[in-house]
Amino acid sequence: MAVCGLLTATSIVLARLFSFMIPIGGVGAMRLGFGSLPVVMAGIMLGPAAGGAVGMLADVVGYTINPMGGAYIPHLTVIAAITGIVPGLVVRLLKRGPLTFRTILLAVTAGQFLSSLVLTPYVLYRVLHIPFWVNVPLRVVAQCILIPTYSVVVYAVQARVGASPRAHACAKTR
Repeated sequence: MAVCGLLTATSIVLARLFSFMIPIGGVGAMRLGFGSLPVVMAGIMLGPAAGGAVGMLADVVGYTINPMGGAYIPHLTVIAAITGIVPGLVVRLLKRGPLTFRTILLAVTAGQFLSSLVLTPYVLYRVLHIPFWVNVPLRVVAQCILIPTYSVVVYAVQARVGASPRAHACAKTR
């Protein structure tokens, strides 16, 4: 639980302080930064439930601390949870033995594709009337940078930690 709290706090700091909004049609439609990295990391290393919780908490608490000039859209909180859930589920389905870079890359790609390239543009279209096909090209460019970056960072941290922080904590208490 402490690791989830640290990842949530890291996500808030990365998303709110070290990212910037790209306006589309006068509305801040795309945030470019690394705020999703701790959410993805939680999903892959701690499981889909932890990834979902970190994503949801980071979005709600982050918005409460610094709304970044926009209205609260609950749909985006659900998408933030999905950002952590999907990579965790993909890893669970594909993992056979040690976690490989290929598995991590597939998990990150699946999660980012669904959350950033499909669901978020759809919600922004439905709620803020930002055209889907105006929003998607910028997101594709961003994901071409973020997906490999997230994959390398998660793989490096996972390789350094060994299995997962949760596995180490459970092994020590048994």
